Amino acid sequence: MKDRIVVDINPQTKLWKLTENPSPYGNYENETLLAVAYRAIFVNEALVGVAGIEFLYDSLVELMKKFGCSPKDESARCFLLDEHAYVVYSSQPDISYSEYLASQDKKSTGKSSALGGFFGHLNRVTEWTMELLIKKGFYH
Repeated sequence: MKDRIVVDINPQTKLWKLTENPSPYGNYENETLLAVAYRAIFVNEALVGVAGIEFLYDSLVELMKKFGCSPKDESARCFLLDEHAYVVYSSQPDISYSEYLASQDKKSTGKSSALGGFFGHLNRVTEWTMELLIKKGFYH
């Protein structure tokens, strides 16, 4: 992935809090997610290493708010996709870290979370949008 920054969320890296606090999505939870961003470093077309950073997912939500992608904004839906079109960030207001983690542990209560899901399978609008992204060459 030359010249790209890859952002990833991994349910295996959840963090627990002592008390329930409001997440940037407005839910009171005692869990949060750890995200990772990394980039391959090349010298003369040769891969020499990878540099990365771990950060709280909450900071990604706060950053996306600055770009106009707030979960409280009903006029727009924003998604940040990884290199395989899986959702890294969603501005849907009903995102719950606990529900996302439960769905990854196969203990879901039946409510699906957009986080970690394939963008083209979320609903009919995202399916149509994914088809356009493929036609335009963003994904194969």
